[in-house]
Amino acid sequence: MTPLHTRFAQVARAARDNLGVAVDLVLVHNEKTVRGRQPRASLNRALVVTTIGAWDRFIADTRSAFSTDVDLVHWVAGQENSVPKELYASKAEQVLVDSTACDSNFLNRLRVNAATGWSGVRMTAMEQLTGHDPGKRSGLTFSQHLNQWVTLRNALAHGSLHQLLNRVSDPRRWTDKAIGDPYASILHDRYRLWHSDAEGDSSVPPEQRMIGATIQAGCARSCLALIIQLVDWLIVEICSAHHRDWDADDLRLPSDWFQRDLPVSFRGSTAGEHAHWSLWGGPSLHRR
Repeated sequence: MTPLHTRFAQVARAARDNLGVAVDLVLVHNEKTVRGRQPRASLNRALVVTTIGAWDRFIADTRSAFSTDVDLVHWVAGQENSVPKELYASKAEQVLVDSTACDSNFLNRLRVNAATGWSGVRMTAMEQLTGHDPGKRSGLTFSQHLNQWVTLRNALAHGSLHQLLNRVSDPRRWTDKAIGDPYASILHDRYRLWHSDAEGDSSVPPEQRMIGATIQAGCARSCLALIIQLVDWLIVEICSAHHRDWDADDLRLPSDWFQRDLPVSFRGSTAGEHAHWSLWGGPSLHRR
């Protein structure tokens, strides 16, 4: 195993651990059936923040692993600063290509199954996203799916969801070419993946309510599902890029994370301990 291979194994292991925390949040939510405003609902916000944080770390670690002098003996994952714009699709692609982690134009080959709706904890209205082609349900590309989740995570982390809601409806406010307009759909004019049926807090004036902005369980899981597929796809891609021919099997994310149903025992839990025994509530994910 070369030093670079050893480094990337660290990156993959860190990604598995970081996304494992997000998976655990889903399992905690699954322990009982809940509805309405109650403490367990806060896990949904935490799930989005944790998931995009894991994506953030994967990009920063991969950039560092491939761009740092290979003679540096004590390289470890998690020590490199992240760059906020590198989370967005086009910038992430540029970083991974420029660092020689990936071959050029890899987004053209990417494929994932993405949810465009949900019912409770169950992801629904699945669409296949391939390359830069818009999905048949949302009219959004993969890049727009990813970029929406990044904008949502940023708003949740900084308590600025009101500001993001105002931006979503106004295409004039998306002028950064690195991000584009994540909410411009070829089918629906404006399309928000994280729209909900919540009416907001009735005790405040209508203009202050965050109507349709409650982060519900199926919505948060849609974010996690996209990132799991993306990171696993990239691990395989990196192992084969530039004629490396690395064995990706031991580096990939657990195959159980992609399945319609969980195995009898999963991360120290069993089905009898949970009201729901599925990460996605029905659909399965695409695994390369």
